[in-house]
Amino acid sequence: MLCGLVVVFVPGVPAWAEPAAPPLALEVRLGFDGALKIGVPVPMEIRVPPLPFSGRAVLLVEAPALGPQAGTVTTSTAISFEGIPGVARTFHLPVIVSDIRRPLTIRVLHAGGEVFRRAIALDPIRVGSRVIVAVSSAHGGLAFVHRLPGRVVAGEISEEALPSVWQEYSGVDLLAVRDLDPARLDDAQRRALLTWIQMGGRLLLVVRPGASVPEFLGPVLPADVGEPRTVSARDALAQRYGADLPAGPLVMTALAPHPGADEVRAGGVPVIATAPAGWGRVTMWSFDPWEPPFRGGEGSLRLWADVLGSPPGPPSLVDAAAVASRLPDSPPLDPQVHVAVGAAVLGYVLLQYVLRRRLPSTAGAVGGLVIACLGLGGFTALAADVRNRSTALTQATFLEQAPAAPAARALTVAVVAVPYGGPYLLRAPRDATAGPATSSGDLRLDLTGGTAILSGRLRAGESGRPFEALGTVPLETSGTLSPDIRILRVDLRSYRLHRAQVLWRDRLYPLGDLPSGASVHELRPDVWVHVDGAAADDRVRAWIFRGSGGDAIMKATTPVLVGEMDGSAPAFAFAGTGAPGQRLTILLVPLARR
Repeated sequence: MLCGLVVVFVPGVPAWAEPAAPPLALEVRLGFDGALKIGVPVPMEIRVPPLPFSGRAVLLVEAPALGPQAGTVTTSTAISFEGIPGVARTFHLPVIVSDIRRPLTIRVLHAGGEVFRRAIALDPIRVGSRVIVAVSSAHGGLAFVHRLPGRVVAGEISEEALPSVWQEYSGVDLLAVRDLDPARLDDAQRRALLTWIQMGGRLLLVVRPGASVPEFLGPVLPADVGEPRTVSARDALAQRYGADLPAGPLVMTALAPHPGADEVRAGGVPVIATAPAGWGRVTMWSFDPWEPPFRGGEGSLRLWADVLGSPPGPPSLVDAAAVASRLPDSPPLDPQVHVAVGAAVLGYVLLQYVLRRRLPSTAGAVGGLVIACLGLGGFTALAADVRNRSTALTQATFLEQAPAAPAARALTVAVVAVPYGGPYLLRAPRDATAGPATSSGDLRLDLTGGTAILSGRLRAGESGRPFEALGTVPLETSGTLSPDIRILRVDLRSYRLHRAQVLWRDRLYPLGDLPSGASVHELRPDVWVHVDGAAADDRVRAWIFRGSGGDAIMKATTPVLVGEMDGSAPAFAFAGTGAPGQRLTILLVPLARR
């Protein structure tokens, strides 16, 4: 009967009641509409639901990485933030995915406990060797590009999803802009886009009839925009890309290409213009490839293959792994350390000997015990001092001047050596993306105020750990080489170069020291030497070119001026202290042939 009363008087859930709210969860957006590339920084956006507490919390992203122990190495990125009850937070950060066999794990920690956790499994279909990203209000316009050679994947995003850090474009082979409202971009997004183009990115700007061109892109555009024109002849397009392109008449925007830009005409009207911008390249189309006549045919595929270009080479002339192999990873011990250790041991032994000789009684034993305790503390402090003195940070920064651009790509390669084992704490250059240069052990990056703090641990006797950081510095050096390769003109502005040389393919020309400002130099044909023989030439710094794993500076298809530069450059530093050890700044300036 009691059971019956319970059934009668305990109310059930009425049929009209609203279903329970779903549990709060982390919202994650990785890559560009899910499209990404392995081994380079890609954007990640994480929305943390409103927290039920206040106080310090940590967002932790654990990305699987390749390392000496397969399946166990991770690179963790942490962001500390102040939790506000009832307020959601959104975080943007770059993450490097090196192993797609394991999921990414995102966690929110507070007071030693885990508040949220989410695992993101990576879809191999969305991981490509080449990535095309479109900014467009129309969807499905790139559904056919997977038919292009080279495992091409595509993603379509809105303006708000464009990165605020140029390094996050590293996995993008082509950015196609169809609909872009500049008012919806902040200054950081505009700077990041322009910097990425100048550092080697490819941009396609679709100029539909009547559409405006974003003013901030003006410095990199290959043409001015004219009035809409009705084009009925497509002979040039059909001849170049395929007869299945629409015959017209079509309304296209007339382009006015800048001097030196490549152009394609239809009916006598320039409808395609292309020109380099720094290391990168910008193309303008005055027709809409999202329109059905331009979608999916063989001619359309050839159009996209042309603007995408051939698979790019390395993003830099510098091989970070080869540079790391030449930096010392086991520095010699400071001679003062030997003196300090020897003096401490000798002093301890003498003190114990004298005490036992003078006081052979119980008092002497007690005194010896006191000295032993003091010695334990002293030797512990001495061991810490020895470890600190033997820990070294050796690094080289390579500044690659972008042609006709006000900035240079800054690649810093550093090796941390802890011969006696133990933790290390490194501060990366500001506004640079940092990570391991080669496969290594677990690593944690704490992001704060545009700076990454890298922490990890080395075992005793383990080789030094190599890292790299990628950023930019304002720089406007330039140089030209005459067509007969006899006259070199250089403008280094306020900088000076030491041990300068011209590198071209597998040969180099030693120049010695170059002064600041503009200078002219005559190059004699008999002075050129082969790179492989540079190790025996006292006029060049051979390690700059040769690494145990390959060429540190790869063979350039165009001439490049290389030399050691005075002045500060982006560098790693031990957190809270300076950066001991050897530092070197190398400048690379592409030489135009004219």
